[in-house]
Amino acid sequence: MYLPKYYLYGIFICSLLGLQACSSTYEKVNNEMHKVSNERIQQAQALARQTRSVTPLVSDERVVRFTSRSIPLVRSAMLPAHIEQVTLRYPGRHSLSAIADILTRTLGVVVLMTPDALQDPSLFRPGNVLAGPGAPGAPGAPGATPGPGQQAAATDPMDAVTDQAQKVGASRLSLPAQRANTSFELNYSGSLSGFLDSIASQAQLQWTYEDERIVFRRVVTQFFHIKTLPGGLKGTSSFSSTSGTSTSSITSELGGDLWEALRTTLPLLVSSNGQFLIDSRLGMITVRDSIANVANVQRYIDQVNHLFLRQVSIQVEILQVDLNLEAQSGIDWGGLARTLSSGAVLRTSGPAFNSGATTPGTVGIYKGESQALFKSLERYGRVSNMYSAVLNTLHRQPVPLSVTNTRTYLRSVTAGTTGTNGIVTGPSLAVADLISGFNLSMLPAILDSNRVLLETSIGISSLRELTQYSTGTGNGQTILQQPNVDNFQNVQRVTMNLGETVVLLGYEYEDARNSVTDVVKDKLPGSRLNVGNKKTVIILLTPSLSGS
Repeated sequence: MYLPKYYLYGIFICSLLGLQACSSTYEKVNNEMHKVSNERIQQAQALARQTRSVTPLVSDERVVRFTSRSIPLVRSAMLPAHIEQVTLRYPGRHSLSAIADILTRTLGVVVLMTPDALQDPSLFRPGNVLAGPGAPGAPGAPGATPGPGQQAAATDPMDAVTDQAQKVGASRLSLPAQRANTSFELNYSGSLSGFLDSIASQAQLQWTYEDERIVFRRVVTQFFHIKTLPGGLKGTSSFSSTSGTSTSSITSELGGDLWEALRTTLPLLVSSNGQFLIDSRLGMITVRDSIANVANVQRYIDQVNHLFLRQVSIQVEILQVDLNLEAQSGIDWGGLARTLSSGAVLRTSGPAFNSGATTPGTVGIYKGESQALFKSLERYGRVSNMYSAVLNTLHRQPVPLSVTNTRTYLRSVTAGTTGTNGIVTGPSLAVADLISGFNLSMLPAILDSNRVLLETSIGISSLRELTQYSTGTGNGQTILQQPNVDNFQNVQRVTMNLGETVVLLGYEYEDARNSVTDVVKDKLPGSRLNVGNKKTVIILLTPSLSGS
């Protein structure tokens, strides 16, 4: 098809106009993109010129916070801020001195190993026992350092093969114990603190960052606080009896000195190169030894403080039952145990309770309200509370209790004398004190599951009668007094649960009183009136733990 020329000219002009319009639109978009890019560059440069604010180490907060314990700021945990992640790939095993040199060159921070850090860890084995012949580290023992004048043993050819294998990257090799404890691999990628902790854990060291240096130490000094009083409370309970030519005795030592026990135990936890000092006046223990041994001492002292700070309260009640005429044979404890009310239980670990057959010092365990036991005892006589108290003590610390009465009596009379010069000296009187009552010492020990092991030592003495003896007549008559005393001593150990009561029973005595009616000063026979009343003493001990 043939088109006229003026049509072709029109099409050409329209094409030029369309291309010009597209060119102007592209230029406009390009200018806008260039403007936005320049603005971003200016903002980035402005941010780069700004001074970065350093995060403060300590910030002042006005918000009230409650914490269970204080967290100290450890300066050794503040590593250089420009070193966050490290990657160390060095084949083979390296000594601590070589590791310190590698870290110094790699990190740009001085890394030091103290002289004690480079020593063999076997020199710091716990126990204050010097190495004897054949012991590890002793002269002549495998792996020992040759002494002066001694020649080193022949080198094992396998050591050279092991060194070559390690240099090319072998890691799973059978190494001697000494070499395994003194050489380590450098194959780590992570935080710097994690790498330092890994080396310190493997080598039994402690690292700190101080004065822009990383320092590794093996020997550290630490102070421990012992939460107890300076002195120890000790007590001894003894019982002896003599029959004919035979004598038997029982002695029980109550309590002890915690500080003396620490002086005996700590030498087992520190090495022969370590030192410790116990100061009971300040309540402090200073230990200087390897980090591993110091950690063992800390665990031991933490356990001691935890146990010996547990408080035990013991409620003591001493009852006296004046038996009525129907119960003069004694209390039927078996019948009493069967008739207790309110779900109370009375049991014994020994023989069954029998009426009138209860041996002195029999132990029963009672669980229930005290009033239920008192009401059951009232069927056998009048019940009176002789003494009641609450004693507080700590774990394995004895607590004594004494209630006594002192009475003075005439013990002896020395006849008067007449001197060579005729001076007459009258008779002299000697008196003595008679102490009666009871002594009670208790030693509690806390067992697992809050059970209590209770040791009791009891001594009871009562005056039966004060007999009078006379000699002479008239003005020369002399009267002496001789007491008749009942003594009872017993030591018991019993385990029990919280809420239970130890019943110590079986001690019975008879209060006998004689009255004589004489008409004419013993010239005529008179009448004698005998009055007797049997009594039973019962001791109730109820321990409880503080906070339980």
